[in-house]
Amino acid sequence: MNDFSLQLFRLYPRRFQELAEGMSETSDLNLNKIAVLNEFFDYLLSCYVRPGSGNNGNCSAISAWGKYSKTGALVMGRNFDFPDFYRAFNKYITIVAYNPSDACNSTAVITYPGQIGSMQAFNSRGLVLENNDGSSSGDPDRYFGKRIPFMVKDLGAMLESSTYEGLDAALVTSRMHYPLIYNIAYPGGASNYEMTTFNEKRRQGRDGLFIGTNHFISPGWNFPTIKTQDGTKDSKERYDNLKALADKYKGEIDASMMMDIMDVPKDKGGATPQDRNIYQFVAVPMDLRICVKALTYNDWTEVDLRTLLHK
Repeated sequence: MNDFSLQLFRLYPRRFQELAEGMSETSDLNLNKIAVLNEFFDYLLSCYVRPGSGNNGNCSAISAWGKYSKTGALVMGRNFDFPDFYRAFNKYITIVAYNPSDACNSTAVITYPGQIGSMQAFNSRGLVLENNDGSSSGDPDRYFGKRIPFMVKDLGAMLESSTYEGLDAALVTSRMHYPLIYNIAYPGGASNYEMTTFNEKRRQGRDGLFIGTNHFISPGWNFPTIKTQDGTKDSKERYDNLKALADKYKGEIDASMMMDIMDVPKDKGGATPQDRNIYQFVAVPMDLRICVKALTYNDWTEVDLRTLLHK
């Protein structure tokens, strides 16, 4: 894991390497350990999450606005689901705000101490980004140690992007080292990016509702048939459950209702697997407000990002 992490750390853009060096100086952890803290999740993806292994991620996201929203404002909910051993880290979940001194946007992430990047980020322009595992849809290629790791790419994109169009451009011109599904929200809508290691397809949200789980929906991928752990079937079930819940509460969805929706277990018609859910967030981009919950550790906790993000 040390060798793997250092190999990926060497690919970080310089400003992120400098952040790591600063954390090493102030924490008395050597840079090798900082690298491991930053790359142990990619290490898990490289050796633990494989088609057919039964360990593929089960993440889900839903955005509601317009006719589905109680006030018309967009509300986004997200589950980070992974094998339950990952709950050991729940007491270390931390919200970190980056307030750069240059022209970049202030950006907050949900992460762990010592980690620079994240799988979800929120910037001062009301952009929200999160990503889900896309490996069950069929892309067999991996480029660990050859392309910039996605979690620091995510943070970099949010620091640099002031508009949805800018974030869109950053994503569609990128190449992943691992297949992912990005769900993006902003005050005016939501979209989804199915990102293989060789191409990407975008789905734009319409009619006030957008859902993204772990399977590719866009036509034309033409992956070879592979044996999986029924991850695609499970993903479709979660997608359908979220759609049914959104339709049930159409016109009533605000942050509180979204938290209720995210709390519905999968075996009771929701999208949250009780044995694999690690943490969740609900975000209101217009208000720069998020609520975070870590299963088995703490209940929904509200954080006003306006107090953390300076610009």
